[in-house]
Amino acid sequence: MKVSLAPSFSPIKAAGTVTEGAPLLDPAGARVILGSDGGLLADPITPAAHRMFGPRGVCLHPSGALWVADTGHHRLLGWRKLPDRDDAPADILLGQPAFGREGRNAKGPVTAATLNVPTGIAAFRGGLAVADAWNHRVLIWRRPPAGPD
Repeated sequence: MKVSLAPSFSPIKAAGTVTEGAPLLDPAGARVILGSDGGLLADPITPAAHRMFGPRGVCLHPSGALWVADTGHHRLLGWRKLPDRDDAPADILLGQPAFGREGRNAKGPVTAATLNVPTGIAAFRGGLAVADAWNHRVLIWRRPPAGPD
């Protein structure tokens, strides 16, 4: 799919927003890169606290935490605060028993603690909701989870 921007596109927020005139894009590129330790794209992607395989959802929670749906590893990764350096390891893991493990539903039965192709994540009223695509469900936490429990 080809994506193009209209000639009128401007990487500046609209007037009247809380941070009027704040740039949406940095001409120098991304400030922090997560999920890749600099290997080649063809290299196997072994799960780790700092690696992702096909992330498809990201959410900045009002608490300041960053959440990513690491779709290919069937898990959610959470950082209690927004990372400020490349490849910072996640603090929180959901959907797998350990950062070095992967597999649909943690290679076991479907439970409230497992995931199978998580694709979307959203914050709401202090909580968190995750689309667990191949388990055909949405998981909802009233408060952001602190760990796999």
